[in-house]
Amino acid sequence: MALPLPNLDDRRWVDLVDEGRSLIPLYAPGWTDHNVHDPGITFVELLAWVAEMDLYRLNRVPAAHVRKFLALVGIRPLPPRGARTVLAVRPAVPRADLPADLEVQARDLAGAWLTFRTLAPVAAVPLEIQAIQAGGAAGIADSTARWRRGETVPLLGEEPAPGAALYLGFDQPPPPGVPLTLYFRFAGGRSGWDERERLREEALRAAAACPPPGPVFPCRCGEIPGEETAGGAVAAAPGAPRIEAIEAIEAVETVKAVEAVSPHPSVRTVWEIQVAPGVWRRLDAAAGEVADETRGLTLDGRVVVTAPAATVPARVGPVKAPLHYLRCRLAGGSYDA
Repeated sequence: MALPLPNLDDRRWVDLVDEGRSLIPLYAPGWTDHNVHDPGITFVELLAWVAEMDLYRLNRVPAAHVRKFLALVGIRPLPPRGARTVLAVRPAVPRADLPADLEVQARDLAGAWLTFRTLAPVAAVPLEIQAIQAGGAAGIADSTARWRRGETVPLLGEEPAPGAALYLGFDQPPPPGVPLTLYFRFAGGRSGWDERERLREEALRAAAACPPPGPVFPCRCGEIPGEETAGGAVAAAPGAPRIEAIEAIEAVETVKAVEAVSPHPSVRTVWEIQVAPGVWRRLDAAAGEVADETRGLTLDGRVVVTAPAATVPARVGPVKAPLHYLRCRLAGGSYDA
């Protein structure tokens, strides 16, 4: 959408003629006949017409000239990119399988219809989040009311530390073997698509600057933080985010791009389901039970959970109603902000 440009000069032909006529006594005191039949006034009107055409072109600077002016001051505009949004589906049946590239429409702020395409297949099930809680060693706090009011919620408590966890309580058990998609959007302004692109470019620059591995000091660029194995290689830490293919969408067509976002350098999170009161089962990312695109709850994105077993309703924290809980636990590391 083009930005509205200011009117650089709003004078018209009549304004220019009146301005020229008012300057005659200053520059030509002997010129006393200022009526329309005077040949000099005819020239003033002709020059006012020429000046009006120049003002018309002044307010219509072509896009090529605008880009050139920006280049002179060192500003390079970003290329156009597709709009992105989050689609919530509430099925009227127990399960609705929606394919990828499904077209949906929504109205923009001007009332025009925009067409979007889904990036991945979605299995829509009638689950509702009934409780959002967070806490650690100091106890669990209920943030459900704040979430329902649309306020920001500290997902791992006010001061996250290893052991802190986010508890999501559902009214029904997630169907085993069915992918459950959760979308997170974080406050602060540094978690959107631009930040994900910055991290991707940073990883590409680091990979390009990595020297070739030698016989004594092997290259360790781009490794996932984890544990040393007996052979000296690095094994991915349990629950560490994986690099996955993410699609960038256009309004009419879908453009695919691989986003190689490096894992968080410190934070390690794990996802678990409650299979018995007080008994939690860890989800294995390598087995496809969880796919976390949020880089340890720091980037806007999806978390796709496929429960390998049925959950049981239980009470957690101050919420009295027994619910089916899914939790994200901070296994190690710390956030810098």
